[in-house]
Amino acid sequence: INKLENRNNKLVVVWFYAIAYYLVFLRRLWVEWVVFCELREDFLANGDPSAIKEDDAESLKQFRNTCIFENIPASHRRDKDIFIFYNTLFPGQVRRAEIIVNSSNLSILIQERQNYIEQYESIYAKQIHQEREYERMMQLYNEGATNRFGSKHRKPVEPAKLNFKVGGGMCGSGGQKMTADAALAHYMSEIRRMNALVEEEYDALVKRKKENERTPSALEVAKSDITSSQSKSMSQGSVIRQLEYIFAENDDDSDDEAGDIVDCSNGFVEFHNRATKQCAMSVELSGCASYFSTKQAPDPRDLIWRNMTNKRSQISRSHYAVQLILFIGILFWSALVGLIGSVESAVNEWAEQNNVQVKFLTGFIAGYLPVLLLMILMAIIPSIFTVLAMPVIRFRTR
Repeated sequence: INKLENRNNKLVVVWFYAIAYYLVFLRRLWVEWVVFCELREDFLANGDPSAIKEDDAESLKQFRNTCIFENIPASHRRDKDIFIFYNTLFPGQVRRAEIIVNSSNLSILIQERQNYIEQYESIYAKQIHQEREYERMMQLYNEGATNRFGSKHRKPVEPAKLNFKVGGGMCGSGGQKMTADAALAHYMSEIRRMNALVEEEYDALVKRKKENERTPSALEVAKSDITSSQSKSMSQGSVIRQLEYIFAENDDDSDDEAGDIVDCSNGFVEFHNRATKQCAMSVELSGCASYFSTKQAPDPRDLIWRNMTNKRSQISRSHYAVQLILFIGILFWSALVGLIGSVESAVNEWAEQNNVQVKFLTGFIAGYLPVLLLMILMAIIPSIFTVLAMPVIRFRTR
């Protein structure tokens, strides 16, 4: 094409090809847009079909009709209190309401037990592999089989006993060397000990949960006062008392009885239909911006359950601290990029001072090393943000 002269008739072919190419491209974009619109309308009407687990439509229905609530006062951190509160606002439309139980200690114990199980399985697998490999080599030797080079297998040497380091720190410091059998016995005893601790912690959680549900509800007490009152003044006083129970300025860190039993101010409420759910999310339910904050429940697959019990005040403080750190990092970002960019001049200066004649090597280092360092830095940044979001800020969703 570059050899064609100006106003050559052959340029018409290129012109028609460009028109045909763009028409086909725009046609494909239109088809994708039509397909997207259909899928989008189906998603808005029926939800995400991949949310159905094992062909169970109930999980999808729960996700559609469920809200997450935050900042529940300590006096109302019971399932029945939450149910009464939402059922009073939306009569007959609440299916269930549950406070999230703070089971962080139970999760830690389960994770520790899982670590012992993995170590036990690793030692057992290595021991069995060594025994089976020795048996296989002995079988080949007894059968007189030949290897890939045509020579017969030699008699295998009986393997030595495996020794494993048990205990110690994360960097390999400390610990005690044991044989495979002794290490397996040690880890089995630890697994049994952790099983007992997990069962004990689980029973304690269930017991505290039942005790919490058996205690009189704040709303039940207020309603009983209203029904038992005969005079109008008494009824008005009971209503005021009920409102004080709901809108009292209790701090999330209060140490009352309910707060000690269930140390979590978050939970889920499921309605019978999506219309009630949208109403609950659209209005201020309690009249106080800091209590009974109702939002759309996230997809269960996106939840980080270990962070679900964190209070919003803690997340906000951590978020502000991380933002301050990132702002300071932005101030020094240009200096860091400039330092990486100065590698080229530093390499060239070093080559001139030392009379290095290999221009290819110096050119390769000066041309590619800054770009490589910058790509490594850009690849690390998403991991840094992930660490800041989950373990530091402790966001509840991915």
